[in-house]
Amino acid sequence: MPVKQKRETEAHSQTSNPVAMLSEWARQGTESFFATQKILLDLVMRQNSTTFKAVKERFGAARNLPASGVWSGSQPAGIGSDRSCRRRVVECHRLSSRPAAPR
Repeated sequence: MPVKQKRETEAHSQTSNPVAMLSEWARQGTESFFATQKILLDLVMRQNSTTFKAVKERFGAARNLPASGVWSGSQPAGIGSDRSCRRRVVECHRLSSRPAAPR
């Protein structure tokens, strides 16, 4: 039997063998799975890079703001001062601890 004919017979018997077909499908599926994972990982890395660049630019822009633009001590009394805040807390506590009016 010539070598070429023998190889064709072996190849034909491997393709008709169900176990060989299943193992070939499993190999192809595994290769496809890992190729897909590699593509998705590359996509995620690019997305993260883009996101970090945008965040870095935002923080860089915020770092260059003048301090007076972020917080100004020229607010009217009662809007942001600690004393007015404490006064409101005491007032709320006093109102909530009153006994209910009889009906």
